[in-house]
Amino acid sequence: MKRLIAALIVIAAAGVVAAEAPSNAPATRVSAPWKIVGVGLGMTPAEVAAALAQDGFKLSSRFTGRSWQGEVANQVSKLKSIRISAGAEVPAKEDYRVGQEQVQVTYTPGRAGPYVSRVHYKIHSTAIEAEDFQRAVLGRYGRPSLKWQWESLYCSLGEPRCSRTGSLVTNELPTLTVRVMDVMNRSLELRQGQRADRAYEAAIKAEAERLYPKKKPSF
Repeated sequence: MKRLIAALIVIAAAGVVAAEAPSNAPATRVSAPWKIVGVGLGMTPAEVAAALAQDGFKLSSRFTGRSWQGEVANQVSKLKSIRISAGAEVPAKEDYRVGQEQVQVTYTPGRAGPYVSRVHYKIHSTAIEAEDFQRAVLGRYGRPSLKWQWESLYCSLGEPRCSRTGSLVTNELPTLTVRVMDVMNRSLELRQGQRADRAYEAAIKAEAERLYPKKKPSF
C-alpha cells in the first residue's frame, strides 16, 4: 500500500497548486511541474521508459503513427495536392503496466522526435481506498484550483478558463485532473492544453507552406 501511494504522483515542486507555463517554451512543446510516476510533458519515449522502469512498470503495448515528416507530408497533400515521402512511423501511444496500475502515454511527433503531450494514470479501485487516494493527492499537491465531490483540477497560472475538461471543453494551458471515481479506477490525467495543440497544428501548416510556397502562374 505504501508503494502504491508513493507511486501515485511525483511532482517537481512539492505543494504547488498551479503551474506557470514557461514563457520561453517552444510553441509546439510545453512542460509543467506535475509528473505522474516520473512522467511529465515534453519527455521522449526513452525518458518515459526509464522513468517508469524505476517503479517496475513494463511496456505492454505500443501504437505508432506519423512522424513530424509524416504530418508535414499529410498537410502538403491536403493544401497542395502534392505527394512527398512520409518517412517512418514513430511511437504515438504507449501503455505501461505493473500489478493493478496502468500508465497510458500519448506522444506528439515533434521535429526532433515524439514527445509526451498527455499522461493518463489508473489504479484499480480495489488497490486503494478512495479516502487514501484523496489524502495522497491532497498531501502532495495541496488545495486544487477547482474541486468537486469525486474530481479535482489543477490549472496553470494564467489559465483563462480553468474549467472541468470534457468533450467540448479543453483548457488552454497544462492541467492535471484527479478522478477519485473513474469507472472501476482512480485516475490522474495530465494534458498539455489547447494552446499547445493549436500551436502544433500551425507549425505543421507553416512548414508545409515553407516547403511549397504559393507561386505565380508561369504564363
